Amino acid sequence: MMDAYIKDADAADTFSGKFFPTSFRWDGFDSPEAVKNTEMKLWEKTSEQPSGHTFFNGDTKTEHPAVDPDITKHRFIQNMTDEGGLLGFDLGDLTAQLTAASGDLPASLDVSVTRIVAAVDGALELDTGGKGVGHGSDKTASVHIEKGQSKMVAPDGLYWVKTKDANVL
Repeated sequence: MMDAYIKDADAADTFSGKFFPTSFRWDGFDSPEAVKNTEMKLWEKTSEQPSGHTFFNGDTKTEHPAVDPDITKHRFIQNMTDEGGLLGFDLGDLTAQLTAASGDLPASLDVSVTRIVAAVDGALELDTGGKGVGHGSDKTASVHIEKGQSKMVAPDGLYWVKTKDANVL
């Protein structure tokens, strides 16, 4: 579902959601599920879907999150490595959400999601000032050289830096 969403140029760029747990419980490094049977596969099972909700899974790679370095904020940016694209997740007042259940963990956490860069051609073109010519080519890195598309292609690694003047990914 998530891959289809980030590839849909007409999809809304913002939506609200919830983080829900699955039935998975960690049983230590020596248990069989330490490597194989993690919660990842539980998200796909009908029996694990929260009442009134469906887990919003990526078909392939959801990795390389970057947490906001401002410790007063509870948000992160997520690279969508296979299709390309960036999603932002803001948990708002996480402290209030965690303490509202009077000592218990809440059943879910509210989140606001923003699609920062869609996984569509034309979503991202870099102004390289004519620099960054590709090997054996007269093309610059303003457009992905192999794919010929102006979008994120297999973005790997993500880091969020905050200065007094800017937020930089």
